Amino acid sequence: MPTITVENGSNVANANSYASVATLGTYASDRGFAIPSTTTEKEVALLRAAEYLEARRSEYQGEKTYEDQALQWPRSEVVIDGMEFADDAIPVELIKAQCQLVVEMHAGVPLYPKARSTAGEGFVTEKTVGPLTKRFNGVGAGAISSTKPIKIASVESLLSPLMGCSALKTVRV
Repeated sequence: MPTITVENGSNVANANSYASVATLGTYASDRGFAIPSTTTEKEVALLRAAEYLEARRSEYQGEKTYEDQALQWPRSEVVIDGMEFADDAIPVELIKAQCQLVVEMHAGVPLYPKARSTAGEGFVTEKTVGPLTKRFNGVGAGAISSTKPIKIASVESLLSPLMGCSALKTVRV
């Protein structure tokens, strides 16, 4: 059985989640969402959701607060709604996003695209037409493959305040 170790902003050793099983239960119950029924299933889903959030590391504002921290948050130099966010805290938006990811997974929404052929057959790695032969690298012709997380609208709306942007940052002096 997996063990959830929640990061609270103080650089918790071996942290692997931003939300606890209890937090997930409250989030889902308050909104009428279905989630896995057993504690083990909830823990596995929280770990998968945390991995999704970690895969988005290059999109977040700021930088890790502690050099040796297990997860991407807490972060320093983060501004949420025009105010500097504490570098020793976890944003509620991130916790809600992790819980929403569990809800989405439970509803059957994939977090990552799966390699598939658009032709309905196996992957084509070589195709010959008359005297011409074309070889394809990787997954082949007509295939879709990616290791980047799928962007899910309900999760994106929660994460958007935490993401970096190309706009200029105003600093008061």
